[in-house]
Amino acid sequence: MRLFGMVATFVVLAGISQAAIRYGDRALFVSPPEAIAEGFVREVILARYAEARACLLNPDEMTGERLHQLREKLIAGVGSQPGIYETRVVSRERERARVNVTLIWREARETIAFDLIFDSEWKVRPVFTS
Repeated sequence: MRLFGMVATFVVLAGISQAAIRYGDRALFVSPPEAIAEGFVREVILARYAEARACLLNPDEMTGERLHQLREKLIAGVGSQPGIYETRVVSRERERARVNVTLIWREARETIAFDLIFDSEWKVRPVFTS
């Protein structure tokens, strides 16, 4: 009887998760845009350009050289590899978001803004600094 209860619970939970996926519950199964933006910045700072390009809406638009230039600009803005990353959602709609990521090292701060587009997952559009 106990085994039947465990199986029934599993079936109910699996059904709920499938319904959530089918009907678009992104909050449970998709990383939020601020996590994608911060992850992109971290990959760039760590010079993991292949991983950074995977976060982009159009990866072919940003070459490894352009990512390297972005890395150098960000590090120059704070004087070192940042110790703290702060993210803030500026605006968010169902298919678009604007996120600011601030890199902090000691007293220095550098903020970069991202537009993200939702296409089955959040993806970063080309970046600009603010």
